[in-house]
Amino acid sequence: GQKKKHKKKREKDMMMIPSQSFLFFFSSSFILYTLASPTLQRNALLGFKNEFPISASVPNSLSGLSSLSSWNTSSDDCCSWRGVTCDAKTGEVISIVLSMIAFNGSLKSNSSLFKLQHLHHISLSFCLLRGEIPSSLG
Repeated sequence: GQKKKHKKKREKDMMMIPSQSFLFFFSSSFILYTLASPTLQRNALLGFKNEFPISASVPNSLSGLSSLSSWNTSSDDCCSWRGVTCDAKTGEVISIVLSMIAFNGSLKSNSSLFKLQHLHHISLSFCLLRGEIPSSLG
């Protein structure tokens, strides 16, 4: 009686493992998809662009911000935006190269740019950024 009951419980527990593994796999895949979502990447880039106020004293044509006109909500494909390079296989943003843009501010440690987990190259030469480089950039 007791041995049979223990054996059934063990079999039931063993049957639970695959379903729990499946749940873990499914939730992990969902999280990875969510992080790799083109919409989230686009929103992170737009958030970065919006972190810098446009100075009324500097005409848009001189600030260089007009060169970021491709960075907008009308396109989900941020990989086609100026200065953005994506991995050909995964579609992840891996590089941002921008220059000569008067961002009028500093790069903050909580910048939405840091939501781009596969970004490994950033060049912001002659962008008139002020302040310290966040330690999170390593």
